[in-house]
Amino acid sequence: MIDLHIHTTFSDGKLDLIDSQKCELAEYKILSFTDHEYIFDPDEYEFINSKARFVSGVEICCNIDGIYIELLGYNFNAKHPQIQEIVSSARNLRINVYKDILQKNKINIEKIPQNPFRKDINIICKNIDKVSFWEKHNAEYKNVCYSIDYRDVINGIQKAGGTVVLAHPMESFKDKHEKDVENLIKKMEINTIEMITLKHNINDVVLIGRIIDKYNLQASIGSDTHTIDILPQIYKYNILDRKFQWLNDLLK
Repeated sequence: MIDLHIHTTFSDGKLDLIDSQKCELAEYKILSFTDHEYIFDPDEYEFINSKARFVSGVEICCNIDGIYIELLGYNFNAKHPQIQEIVSSARNLRINVYKDILQKNKINIEKIPQNPFRKDINIICKNIDKVSFWEKHNAEYKNVCYSIDYRDVINGIQKAGGTVVLAHPMESFKDKHEKDVENLIKKMEINTIEMITLKHNINDVVLIGRIIDKYNLQASIGSDTHTIDILPQIYKYNILDRKFQWLNDLLK
């Protein structure tokens, strides 16, 4: 089994990465934790019950032609200044927009969490209607948080020696025709697309598979879980298929 898209409490997930070092993960071959704007460096952890290959990971929000997308980075040098810079810039954007929205609404907060998400702000702000408040300010939040250009993210990951992967494209491009999705992927000039994911239905998997085969791209596998558990994939795949060659290379 392979899962290259797992969120923890270091961003907006419920899985405790510290506790997961003791989890029984023997059935997994490759794993990566991909928190939003938070770098997972496997050298900093010791997973005592797993023989899996753990690779560095991160997920960064950005946009292409004004369309919100998320890009995943894998197997990069976690200490490289380029990846540190783009991750820090994206995280600071989110911190600043939270501060700005709260200040405009005269909501005082003594300290913003290190890698905040709306659920974290909700815990601190006891006196706001959480749902309606963030719905009201969602456009402002998104315009800032997702304002980074996709090319900056790709450059940061690649400069650090990593692989760039477009996360769950059919969530971002759900209103697009297949040809439009194809053109956006071509424009990004990246080689790897997340195909097997719980965010895709079977038709999405087939569509992305066609594009991957047409342009000889590579496919990625990730649950995108935000729960307390690592979730199994619901779609079957053959790791020996050509499109998964990059994953076999990670195992060498």
